[in-house]
Amino acid sequence: MSEMSDRLRQARVEAGYGSASAAAAAVGINPSTYRAHENGQNEFGPEYATLYGRRFSVAPGWLLTGSGDERVEADTDFERHEERGAFSSASAYRPKRPGGVPEVDVQAGAGEGRVGEIVQMTANGQAFSAHPVVAEWVFSDDWLAELRAKSSGSIVLPIVGDSMRPNYQPGDRVLVDLRQTQFMDGVVFLISVDDDAPSVKRLTKVYRSDPPMVTVISDNEAIPNRDIEAEYVKIIGRIVGRLTRE
Repeated sequence: MSEMSDRLRQARVEAGYGSASAAAAAVGINPSTYRAHENGQNEFGPEYATLYGRRFSVAPGWLLTGSGDERVEADTDFERHEERGAFSSASAYRPKRPGGVPEVDVQAGAGEGRVGEIVQMTANGQAFSAHPVVAEWVFSDDWLAELRAKSSGSIVLPIVGDSMRPNYQPGDRVLVDLRQTQFMDGVVFLISVDDDAPSVKRLTKVYRSDPPMVTVISDNEAIPNRDIEAEYVKIIGRIVGRLTRE
């Protein structure tokens, strides 16, 4: 294929994304931007090629020029398997594979997050809300041990938005340890402010504040920090790992 738009469409289809909209959501960009790239209306450069390459497991250089190897080698520390199920804090997740960690239908905002679909589940006669599981990740025991995480207390979420660049890129996925909800100064957490959609932010303490306050920090220096009363900031879990392709 001679056109980058054709190569992008091929990569998207082979990666299992049935539509341009689904691919754009997975990458974390505006659907109209993605469609313009795939239909040939606009060309894209190295930055977008890197984003697409990460998500579709292809070489960015191949997307741009058509030369070189199409595929990139998978990271041996983890594997992703398409799955369907549900996850809720109200009921223990039962993995399809030993040690499986669920990727749930929630996009962690490095900017604006998205809660995703909510389904109703029943366990032990009790009804509760849950998030659909879209995939299951299996991590090496050594890698999890280095992160001081456990598969049974973790979830995987995709990143949307650019407020945590350069440390967290749109289209990355993060491993969240739901057991670690204790505030630690300067640490990156998955949080919800006043019950809004979840976001990935760095938290620091505002000393001698009354009432107690925390500073919610975006690593992107173009985004201003916010001082918020601590009681309105819910720590869902600590970000212990980032899944990306360089």
